[in-house]
Amino acid sequence: MLLSEPFLGSYCFRLVPGEGLADEGATGIAFEPAEGRDIPGISGTMWVNRRTAQLQRVDFRFINLNVPPWLLAVEPGGSVEFLELANGSWIIPSWHLRTFRAGDGGTHPLTGRPYPTLEGVTVHAGQVLRAHGDDGVVFEGAPGHRIAGVIRDSLGAALPDARVFVAGSGLETTTDSDGRFELTHLAPGQYTLYFSHRYLDAVWYPPEPFSVTMDAAAESVAVTLDAPPLKDILGRICDNAEPPSPMFSSEWPPRMISRDGILSGHVRDRNGVAVGDARVIVIPDAFEVGELMDPEKGRAMENQGLRSWVVARTSSEGFYRACWVPLGVPLEVMVLSEDEFDQRWLEEHPSLREIFPDREVRSLALDDQAPHRTLNIEATARAPTPPSVQRDDDHSSASMYRRRGSFGPVPTSRTSPRSTRRASRVRVDRVERPISSQTGSGSPA
Repeated sequence: MLLSEPFLGSYCFRLVPGEGLADEGATGIAFEPAEGRDIPGISGTMWVNRRTAQLQRVDFRFINLNVPPWLLAVEPGGSVEFLELANGSWIIPSWHLRTFRAGDGGTHPLTGRPYPTLEGVTVHAGQVLRAHGDDGVVFEGAPGHRIAGVIRDSLGAALPDARVFVAGSGLETTTDSDGRFELTHLAPGQYTLYFSHRYLDAVWYPPEPFSVTMDAAAESVAVTLDAPPLKDILGRICDNAEPPSPMFSSEWPPRMISRDGILSGHVRDRNGVAVGDARVIVIPDAFEVGELMDPEKGRAMENQGLRSWVVARTSSEGFYRACWVPLGVPLEVMVLSEDEFDQRWLEEHPSLREIFPDREVRSLALDDQAPHRTLNIEATARAPTPPSVQRDDDHSSASMYRRRGSFGPVPTSRTSPRSTRRASRVRVDRVERPISSQTGSGSPA
């Protein structure tokens, strides 16, 4: 294009002293539009090798743009480098483009024309890291600046197989067995590092990003990234709420159970379509510690009369997250649609299988070694109201508060003959609000 007849016929050329590439034996050929040619275009300098006359670089700037001078003050333009490979082919090993970003300033009060403002400067740049041909690697770019670092877990040990990346840049790598990583071919500037790991992705938790400044004089910057402890992760993704009190297992003698588990996953129908605003019910085979302090309620435990559960609501993408799940006890997990979820069923029956004998109920357990687990669930067809659920007037008017860690009153002045083994109070551990699933980023979230 630069040596085409239209370009040669409408531009003027002159030699300029070698600058920039002078140490490589380059000569500059400046070009600018011919006199009287005031249409938008470019002017600049072509740098050629004095010995071979090969083009090495073109520096250019935009001229005659129909924009206010304050937009041109950012000196829009750029540069493009050229390189001939050993096999005779040519590549552009690097390029750089700088432009202004105009904003809408409204209408000028005198001219009545649109009045653009300078919103910022946009810089685009690229660099070839490696070029492959029939003979293998035919070009290897300069390593440039680099960020070298290590990622440690909450105990200070190396975290292998963690993904480290700069969002939106295509720069990405994975830590080795010693938790070390390296990002190369970087230009000077500001970088925001993100990292993720499978144990973080399982609960959709993105760690805080880390900012790195790469100075032109520094060839390398060393960083250390620390993964948060599981306890902190649990608190953050569960809205930093205070963890509920421990529970007791249903076995005798009972043992104390902690609530440090997280159960998450997706709910989809038979066709793989995400099911939003569904309810994922998690019922542990455990009981509230506080309830056992009451002798009357303690005896009820032997008859499975005390029960606690967790309700997690799915997002529009079908993602759910159940927090504060008890560890080391059997869990029943089931998904219900919004209109078929009836909390009274849970108050009346200690088991989901008893309520829905014809529906799929998943069974699992979380332990200290794997307190976070992913469980994807397929939503089945709606079931009719269980015929075994019969309530007298007192019980049908009972209500439960859906706040985290709150108890709801269930009338205890009298009970029906069928319900004498029921406890007077039942606890709702947590009702999750809808959340949006994440991709860090990961995701998601």
